[in-house]
Amino acid sequence: MAHTISRPHVRAVAATAAALAAVASVLAAPALAVPPPNDTAPRAEEIATVPATIEADTREATRDRVSRPCVFGHSVWYRYTPDETGALKLVTIGSNFDTVLAVYRGATAPRTMLACNDDAADLTSAVRPELVAGRQYWVAVSSCCGNGNGRGGDLTLRAYRGGVPGVQMTFGSAETSTVSGRLRVRGTMTCNTPSVVFGSVSVSQRVGDRVAQGERGLRVRECLPEPTEWTVRIDSQTGAAFQPDSMAVGGFAAAFDGFGRVSDRVEGTLVATEGP
Repeated sequence: MAHTISRPHVRAVAATAAALAAVASVLAAPALAVPPPNDTAPRAEEIATVPATIEADTREATRDRVSRPCVFGHSVWYRYTPDETGALKLVTIGSNFDTVLAVYRGATAPRTMLACNDDAADLTSAVRPELVAGRQYWVAVSSCCGNGNGRGGDLTLRAYRGGVPGVQMTFGSAETSTVSGRLRVRGTMTCNTPSVVFGSVSVSQRVGDRVAQGERGLRVRECLPEPTEWTVRIDSQTGAAFQPDSMAVGGFAAAFDGFGRVSDRVEGTLVATEGP
């Protein structure tokens, strides 16, 4: 026997299906990006004291609606009122994206730009404006470059006064494998001021009547007054493989803090242990 479904029942089923489809659509929709609280100048985050280290995720930051020189996409804002007159150093060393840094003066718009920088130390920025006690200043960090299409990323902004640049490189340990002959050298890097370090490590070892030699470059993205560990892997370039034994090592490090360059050379001896 055929069954007949009443029209009201059909309408109820259709309405239920439409409601379920709407709920599914909402659940499937991607979450809207939420900009950081200090996405615009009027909502700038205060830098209360100096020295200061600020970390932020700028990936969802937008481009400032007000056209300003030296401010591009994914911009975030900070404000600072110094309690003493003098130079303030601002650096983005430690950030993992190409930053642009700008400083403005003035409590309200239009503001006067005091400093602007891109790529002072690798892809990070550094400025050193002269500030007057009691006046309000604005700091903008954005993503390079002119078209505003930078992606943003993990920002590290440091504010500090003074500090003489300096870098010290040390060797810690070495290990190699009798099977692969690949050498792994570890050490530390210490800098007086936040810096980016480029350097190299060279190794020489006598193996029987032959000599194993190799060199490898290294980069420390964020070198601080506290020792930062580094590791390089080196293959012999002479055909003789490294072995677990004593070897001569040499290192070179050039540190850039955005305001100057310093370097360090170190030589020594390590005894490589058996490793993977």
